[in-house]
Amino acid sequence: MRVDRTLLISQLETGKRFSGSRNLPILDTVLLQMTPKLLRGRTTDLESSYVWGIRNKEKPSDEDNGSVCIDLKILLSILKAQSKTLQDVSLRILEGYRLQVNGSTTLQGLCPEDWPTRPTPPKDAVWCDVLNINDIIKLKDIPAREDEGSWCHCLRFNFPDREVVATDRNRLYIAKLRETPFKACSVPLSIIKHLTVKAVAKQVTPKITVIDENMFIKMKHGLLAARLLDSGYPDYRVAIPERMTRILQVADKSEFMAKLKEASVVSAAVRFTLTQKGVEIVAYDPECGDFNTTITEGITYTGEPLTVGLNPDYFLAALKVMETSQVEINFAGDDVPCLMQDDGTLEVAVMPRRL
Repeated sequence: MRVDRTLLISQLETGKRFSGSRNLPILDTVLLQMTPKLLRGRTTDLESSYVWGIRNKEKPSDEDNGSVCIDLKILLSILKAQSKTLQDVSLRILEGYRLQVNGSTTLQGLCPEDWPTRPTPPKDAVWCDVLNINDIIKLKDIPAREDEGSWCHCLRFNFPDREVVATDRNRLYIAKLRETPFKACSVPLSIIKHLTVKAVAKQVTPKITVIDENMFIKMKHGLLAARLLDSGYPDYRVAIPERMTRILQVADKSEFMAKLKEASVVSAAVRFTLTQKGVEIVAYDPECGDFNTTITEGITYTGEPLTVGLNPDYFLAALKVMETSQVEINFAGDDVPCLMQDDGTLEVAVMPRRL
């Protein structure tokens, strides 16, 4: 069998993100399944999995059959060590669970029967193009919690309300989805790092289906599967005050972000004083120093004056992923979350900090 070398390396690199963990050697391998017309590869970390296929460039042969589990990192190293002038790579599965690469290198593998069984969607599955990769990327700064039972470990797909949600208890990101017939469900938050892989993110709107206990995301060259998490998810909208009468409108977020970056160098807690005259930003740390500035241009504030403590890094991360230069920030008080919004595709609630 002969396949495109660049495409094979790309798929293995993508699949590497779905492999390993749990101290099981079989999870450090890629399952290669060869048929006369197609080379299929599978990787998994038991939480999510990735399946891809590459067509055979040679004339189909009965010799191009079989399966083997090969150490993923070693196979990648062999392929990358070869001359970059090689456009294709030849592969052959030999007896004793071995893989021959370009007729010169033979790698010892593991028995494919030891590979963990992973779910596959049925042929009659309903697929919907509801997910925009660019919107999911906006949630990637939310760190997954170590405790898997926590809903902070989840990426919540609230399909009925057309929202996808992630939180770390200090921040709440809400991005928009297209309409789907699926029920609300949660998948591991780590799925974001898989969707933001360069090779995956090229397809902006992959298709999604939810079958039994799994979500499947279909891309051009591969299929991503993630198990649904059996954990209750709270009503996240309760965390956002219904009545927010203090509104800060930023005409151009670039200057606002520049001042926040300066303040964040001094302290992780910044005091905002909001009045109709402008926004005063103050940061202080006894070991580092202090920062004090007032922004008056490009700022419009309506409502009663307010002084509130906030984490500038959280603000900067949210402003960075908002697509529009104009941003609206809503406040209800100094002890409840504020709500940041762009043009309607993203909402970010940020908890206040004690000063």
